[in-house]
Amino acid sequence: MYFQIAHLTIKILFGDELVAEGVRKYFTEFVCPNSDFEGENGAGKHIDLTISAVHHTNPCIRHELLLEEPREKSIKQSYYVVQDVLVVYRVRTNIAFYIRRKSSYVVGDLHNHGAEVRNLIGYAYNQSLRGKGYTCFHASAVSYNGNGLAFAGSPGSGKTTLSLSFLEMGFDFVTNDRILVKQKGEDVYMSGVPKWPTVNPGTLCSVPHLKELLATPERQAYYDSLTPDVLWHLEEKYPVRVSQVYGKDRLCLWTKLKTLCILTWKSKFKSHSSSSHCHKSAPAPEVSIRRVPPGSVGMLVAGLIKHKLTDPCHIVPPSVMQLNAMFKHVTVLHVSGCMDVATFMQKVSALPSPMLPRSLHTPSMLAQPHHLPYLLHSAHNAVEGTRDSVGGTPSVLPHTQA
Repeated sequence: MYFQIAHLTIKILFGDELVAEGVRKYFTEFVCPNSDFEGENGAGKHIDLTISAVHHTNPCIRHELLLEEPREKSIKQSYYVVQDVLVVYRVRTNIAFYIRRKSSYVVGDLHNHGAEVRNLIGYAYNQSLRGKGYTCFHASAVSYNGNGLAFAGSPGSGKTTLSLSFLEMGFDFVTNDRILVKQKGEDVYMSGVPKWPTVNPGTLCSVPHLKELLATPERQAYYDSLTPDVLWHLEEKYPVRVSQVYGKDRLCLWTKLKTLCILTWKSKFKSHSSSSHCHKSAPAPEVSIRRVPPGSVGMLVAGLIKHKLTDPCHIVPPSVMQLNAMFKHVTVLHVSGCMDVATFMQKVSALPSPMLPRSLHTPSMLAQPHHLPYLLHSAHNAVEGTRDSVGGTPSVLPHTQA
């Protein structure tokens, strides 16, 4: 099987048609329109990446060599390195990855754990672009008219919820968890990783179109009965196939990066183990949005780079000075305060802009047209500091003229 995703041509070898069919179904929308997705003849093709999927119930792993990746919670995978090959053992599924820069293998019970093939394709895609000079950041992203907006932050900082909320406004989906960024001239381009998002019940209940994914009205009623503390900490995940929820033309895997929002805000919900809860009737907390001065961007962005000790590419991440140069023409915003997606959306969507979304999906939204935020304007379009109406702190809301 040969197909092209963004700028990479990928060859996948299968020993099992059931596994191959699962990959076809998952990646259909990610594949470029002119790609020979079903083609079996690779003659004349430049292959960037080769993936081999081998269904086997007992992969050969040298367990005595395995090292555990440090994690705050349970161990998800272990690894060892032999020359230029990274061997990853997926603890929960008994699956093995053998990863090199241009060729990788996945071995194990792929009938019951077909998702691991998709995981390896995403991982190898990431590694291949990094080998071409891209830098990986922990971020989600959306795009409008070829201009990208990314949300970077730690796990649980609202990246996915924000991205899906912007999809409700007519933006296109780029990626859920990682962006790969490269400077070309004065512009910075980003690629998403070909993977659909998964969301927790809190996001599911807060984004209008996602409520359709709930199986039964009883499930909706159960979630509605929970306090926000409990709802947002439920260990449940729902897959979101963006093309089915928002339309097949709502995917943009590669685009310019115009604005990066760095999320350092704190959750307003306490742990579900706490006796104190923040109820739905609580007033909206403060959200502060400030533009980061160009000379301070590199230091702030450096902490967002996804760089592991298990990297077989041995790629050195860019320095602070290099990051300052890379993001010179990108608007970088610092979002702090207490996490509140609704307040954030209200602030940015209320700002006037000459750009309008091409489609809004509900009559109520059509009755109240949303102006797209200034977030996608050029960094040089005078994003002037004003006094924030909440808390009196400097903000980056642009000066507008009647």
